[in-house]
Amino acid sequence: LLTLLLLGTLALGCGDSPNARRNQDAGEHDGGDIDHATGSLSLSLEGLPPESPWPNIALVGDTTLSVPEGGILDAIPVGQYQVVAQNMVLDLATYNAPVANLTIEADQHVELTLSYALLPASWQVIIEGLPGTLTPQVNLSGPNTDVILNASALFDDLTPGTYHLTPQQVSDGTTTYHAAVRTAALTSGANDPTTITYGLANGQLQVSFQGLPAGVSPTITISGPGGYSATVNSATTLQDLVPGIYVVSAADVTQGDLNYSAPPQSVEVLSDAIASAHLNFGMATGQLNVVTQGLPAGAAASVTLTGPAPSTAQTTYPDVTNLPGLAPGQYTLTFHNVNAGGSSYEPATRTTTASVQSGQTTHLTQTYAALDGGLALSHDLPSTGSLTIRVASAGISHSRQLSGQGTAHIPLDPGTWSLSVSVNQLGTDAWGNVYTVVGGSQTLTVQSGQTTFATISSSKPTLVTHSGDSATTSGTLREVLGRVNAGSVITFDPSITRIQPASAFVIDGDITIEGPGADQLTLSAIGPDRIFTVPGSGSLHLEGLTLADASIAGDGGAVHATGAFSATDVDFTDNSAGGRGGALYVNDGEPFDVLRRVRFTSNASEADGGAIFTRIPLVLEDALFKSNSADGNGGAIFAHPGIADGNMVISRALFNQNFAGSGGGGVYSQRGAFIANTTFYFNTSTLSPGGAWVQYDGEANFVHTTFDANVALFGYAIASYCDDATPVYLKSSAVMGTEADAFHCQETPRPIASLGHNYIQHGGSAFSRHATDYVGVPGLLLARTLDALADNGGFTHTIATQAALDYTMKLPASACTDDNGMAVTEDQRGMLRPNGGYCTIGAWENTSR
Repeated sequence: LLTLLLLGTLALGCGDSPNARRNQDAGEHDGGDIDHATGSLSLSLEGLPPESPWPNIALVGDTTLSVPEGGILDAIPVGQYQVVAQNMVLDLATYNAPVANLTIEADQHVELTLSYALLPASWQVIIEGLPGTLTPQVNLSGPNTDVILNASALFDDLTPGTYHLTPQQVSDGTTTYHAAVRTAALTSGANDPTTITYGLANGQLQVSFQGLPAGVSPTITISGPGGYSATVNSATTLQDLVPGIYVVSAADVTQGDLNYSAPPQSVEVLSDAIASAHLNFGMATGQLNVVTQGLPAGAAASVTLTGPAPSTAQTTYPDVTNLPGLAPGQYTLTFHNVNAGGSSYEPATRTTTASVQSGQTTHLTQTYAALDGGLALSHDLPSTGSLTIRVASAGISHSRQLSGQGTAHIPLDPGTWSLSVSVNQLGTDAWGNVYTVVGGSQTLTVQSGQTTFATISSSKPTLVTHSGDSATTSGTLREVLGRVNAGSVITFDPSITRIQPASAFVIDGDITIEGPGADQLTLSAIGPDRIFTVPGSGSLHLEGLTLADASIAGDGGAVHATGAFSATDVDFTDNSAGGRGGALYVNDGEPFDVLRRVRFTSNASEADGGAIFTRIPLVLEDALFKSNSADGNGGAIFAHPGIADGNMVISRALFNQNFAGSGGGGVYSQRGAFIANTTFYFNTSTLSPGGAWVQYDGEANFVHTTFDANVALFGYAIASYCDDATPVYLKSSAVMGTEADAFHCQETPRPIASLGHNYIQHGGSAFSRHATDYVGVPGLLLARTLDALADNGGFTHTIATQAALDYTMKLPASACTDDNGMAVTEDQRGMLRPNGGYCTIGAWENTSR
């Protein structure tokens, strides 16, 4: 503080009159009063906050005076003075006024304004801890300041006050760095530096297990970077783990006579993410070792193994020397005759039992003896019935009743013998189809001292065993379809991988055709016809196969159904129609048809519906429509109103690169529709509106749907008639694109309406926004928040939200509902929603939140 000394001197001469005046010329008093000439000062201040107290201010000259509050000072001796003001400190700020010079003259009043100025703060922010390939993002906020720092910075002109440094997380896609928020109270003048130190964000590891008996706990060890080690005995989540590779292993568990083990897992824990390791305990298996005696060199014993008790599962092993990987328990072994070197060998004991223990080997010995000449008849028959055969020659006959699998040895004299079926009691299958016999009529030649071998069998009546297309060849699909009963389920021998029908299969009854998988069986048309025609009297369900290469001048390239039709795990590839429905035409009068886990790829229509033309409601779940095209409307689907009421329902689907010469690059709908957890990517309509979707009639609701990179003359996402008969609603959906308005209305009374929480990069007048929406407008487009279309798991590819922009694309879990307020619990991949208290806008859900 400035200390003011007020000095006053009163000079009184001894014996002199107090009123005597000094003679300045003679140095003597003239006997009058001394002249004390004075002036006055009015001092005002500026530059200080209104609430500031009066500072200490001194008037310094031949004498030093204190300027009182208010700034009025009288009786100031004449002379030269300096006005010296104390610095004013208010909280963190310091104010300074320069020294002012002034002259006080006799009987004069001086007015002076003293100007204070705020002294700025200087400060250095140091940012460290990131690799050189990453750029920090630190928000600096404070008095008159709100900037983003991308590097260390030095400030020399800041307003004193409290400043906040808020670092954003930084990621290179796999590794994330975090830094703590820092707060600094800056005073005028120099301040200590503040350092923001980024560190690798830790991750979490969920450890779980299965396969142990109830109440049994494992000992699980987790080891990782830097010597990390932890042991747990139950399912748990490990927190704050340094990113890196962790090995999760478990000690073997013994429970009674059983041993359980689980293979170890190596899992990578990423920063700011949750990894999982699931240990599958399995019972330690045992094995059987069978030593055979009496067989020629190179001959192997064949056995059917049943068990373990009480299981009735049967497995036949052609070589029984060693049988590893058996579940512990009691087994029954049925040994079969062995045919080798022109002779047949019979086991001494046809059936025996063996006990297999966990982690141990059980040994058995079987002795064979050669049979004299005759017939060794191998049979492969259903075990539910029997077949009686007769072997006859020159008035001599032998009969045997056969069932299941095995070899019957029939002693026969040398000569020519005939084999026939005398009684067929094999019965029928579950659908009433009669088991037919293969090899039921044979002529056999038996030579002296040798064994003649023959086989007789009966396959399932509904099993396709031949890849041909003839209706008269046993075992072809066409032959099987021609004789099985309604309700039958047709399956295929594993050797059948491709069938090439020259004309359509007509399904006039209730038939299910069940293939091994779309990648394992293809029905590829080679004639100018479709693959399946289902008239009104028919009902066809397809599963696990591919329909390809069909081309027809009319409707329905691969399938034309006026009867009931459904499909699961079916691919429709490279089919075409001169009419409607490049792959599928449906007009069956059913309440709805269901298609699950289906893929429509590269199908084409010269009219409407590049992949599907439907006149009834469809239910599509887990579906891919890619590279389909229509010269007319609906590059992938054309939904006609038909005569059956009801909405088309599409969930967990991807429409990718479909094309329409007219409207609706993805879908053209003339009926109500509900679409959820679905992505429309790069669909095109060249001459009409609606790059992804056209809604011509009926109410349409889009919930958690993603539109990206679609192209159209108008309305690259959705075009609608927008009249009272065609309300369209959008909820919790993402619409990307900058070329033109996302939406288009043919009429304007009822624009496409928001139900909330949409993110639309470029909206427009055809969209009625909600208060919770983010909508870009011309000249002020929103930022792109999505990554590229990619395999993120699930049945189809999806478009994820950019990790750094998750905060712009999330909505509260309470708002994660459909248009009727029902909870939405999964995304396009089938992953659970919500996560971390939020749902992600669009078809993809952020499960690492």
